[in-house]
Parts: sequence; C-alpha cells; structure tokens
Amino acid sequence: MKKIILIILSLILIFINELTLANLSPDSNLGIHYLIKIRFFNLITFLSMIIVYFYYENFLTVKITKKIFFIIFYLFTIDYVSKFVGFGYPTNEKDSIRYIFPYDWIRGEPNVVDHNEFGFRGVAPNTIRDPKKFVIGFFGGSTGYAGTPPIIELLSQKLKKNNFDNININFSSVSSNHNQHLHRLLEFNEYNYDIIIFYGGSNETVGHYFYDSRPGYPYNFYLHDSNANKDINFLIKKSNIVGEVDKLYNVYLKFDPKTSDEDDYKNWRITIRNNYFTTIKKAKEITENIIKPNRCKKASFVGIFQPTDFFNKRTEDLVNYVRSDLNKSDIFDFSSLNDNLHFTDYVHIDQKSKNIVADNIYPIVKKILENKDLC
Repeated sequence: MKKIILIILSLILIFINELTLANLSPDSNLGIHYLIKIRFFNLITFLSMIIVYFYYENFLTVKITKKIFFIIFYLFTIDYVSKFVGFGYPTNEKDSIRYIFPYDWIRGEPNVVDHNEFGFRGVAPNTIRDPKKFVIGFFGGSTGYAGTPPIIELLSQKLKKNNFDNININFSSVSSNHNQHLHRLLEFNEYNYDIIIFYGGSNETVGHYFYDSRPGYPYNFYLHDSNANKDINFLIKKSNIVGEVDKLYNVYLKFDPKTSDEDDYKNWRITIRNNYFTTIKKAKEITENIIKPNRCKKASFVGIFQPTDFFNKRTEDLVNYVRSDLNKSDIFDFSSLNDNLHFTDYVHIDQKSKNIVADNIYPIVKKILENKDLC
C-alpha cells in the first residue's frame, strides 16, 4: 500500500505542475498567481511523499482515533496555509478595499489608508468646486483605484502642465463594475462635473467569467446572497480548498461559463454584451441630461474599454465579442495599447503602464476641453 501511495503521489508531481499545465492547451496562459498556487500544490504533494515514506509504518500502528485526528489535522493545516498563496476567498481583508457599503454594495472603507469619507481615494466628491477649474469624475475598478499615483491623478497632472487646471475625483474601487459605477454616478449627481469617464470593460466581461457569472451582479455577490444555500456558502467561505474549487467550477451558481457547452456560452455572452452597452448608455444619458457642469457649458461622457490580456480562448472570444461593437456606441477601445503595457495578470498593469494609459486618455479629454461648443 505504501508503494502504491508513493507511486500515485509521484504521478501527480509528474503530470500536474506548471510545465505540464502551461503546455496542456495552446490557450493556456498561467499568470504568476496561478504559478504560485501550482507550486504550493506541488510542495504539499512532495511533503506528503516524505511523510508517507518515513512515517507510514508508524501510522499503521496507532489507534484509529489518532489516525483520524492526524488526517483531519493535516487537511485543516493545508487548508489554512493555502490562503497565504491565494487559495479560496479573502476573509481577512477587513475589507478595507472591499467594504460592504450601502447603495452600491462594495467600495473602499471610509477614512482608512488614503480613503476619504465616502471610501474613495483622493478628493471627496463633495469638495467645494472652484468655478475656474474643470472637474473630472473617473469611474473604474481596481485598475482605476490602484497606483502611486492612480491613472486619473496622472491624467490630472498632465492636464495641469498644459494649462487645464482641474479637480479630479476618483470613484474607482476594487472589483467594482459599471453597474455599480452607474449607482455611484446617481448617488453623487448633485455635484458638478465637466467630464465623466467610465474606464472598464474587464470586470464587466472577464470578471463575470471568473466570479459571479450573472451579468451586472457585483463581485461574488452570491457569497453574501440571503437566498443562497447557507451550508454550501459556509464551506465556500470558510474552507480555502473548497473556495478554490468553487472559483474553478462554480459550485453554487447554476451556470459556469468556464465549463458550459458552446451554445449556452454564446447565449451567456450575448447577455454580458447587452448589459455592458445598456449600462454605458444609461451612464451617458445621466451625464448629458442630469449632471450639471462646473466650468464647461455641458457635462461630457467618455467611455473607455480598457486593455485586457486574455487568459484563454473563451475570455478572448468574450472580450472581442463586446469590443466589436464599441465603435457603434462611441466608446474608445484601448486594446491597441496591449503590446506597450506590462500586465501582472489578465487586467492589472504596472505603474509605467498606467502612465501610458493616462497619456492616451489625455488627448480625448483635451479635445473636449478645447471644444468651444462644450466648454
């Protein structure tokens, strides 16, 4: 039996590792986060081989209760330690970056780190407006939130250097999508803005592929859904291993775009596209008909579909399917920047790349501010 166990563990090491998985399919593109998880899995397999090799005979001699206790302890230890390499769902974020918030579900926790009273980075939405300055509202997910400084601040600095004095207000938050941004736009519509920028596309497409697959639903909303199966949700949230399985195979949700048949996937893809364009259309209508300008004659809306690095064929197909209709809705497609950016995963980019994105948003905003019919 000992030899059989060792052979099985050896085969697992041989066939399940970063080299074999990276070459399993031409569509595979293992990011650093996945590599770390695979290496952790290989490490646990290797440690299990050592334990079996040296202690299997001793294990057979102990009482059944001790055997059960050891197995449970070993599994719980692996489950607990696995969270440090990204397995499962975060439970210890406090959620300073994914804080449960009324109105739009999650945003930054107010008055912590560099968050203002509303949970956003930088200038608060209710800041007193200087009538001589342009006001820009920027709505994005983690790519809009992160950075030292973030994209909107880089854009603001560039505008100031070119004599466009401005106030930038960053409404971005980690894992948020445009459906939530739409609510934020409504929540803070009493304040003046000259330009509203919706920068996204990834959380609205690939985000639903990996997390809550229901179009428009917030990041992993089902984990907190009062109508959810409480027993399954308890295991998903409390066990990192079960949580990781849920990430891969959507244990709870009825539809999983990662494993569905092609026809169901294509029907789901249509609902994702429709939700994206409907949300953008609503945001544009609110901006142009409800939002009051600060310095310009009217508020202008700018929709930008962010650069996205594809994880596999299906995510590439999903993003390209939505992108194919961007021109019809006057949404700027930044996919042409991909070759110039350094991605840390399928959507996040390094600080140098954020500068490139800001440089490409600048001429769009500059054109609006120089338009005498608008400003």
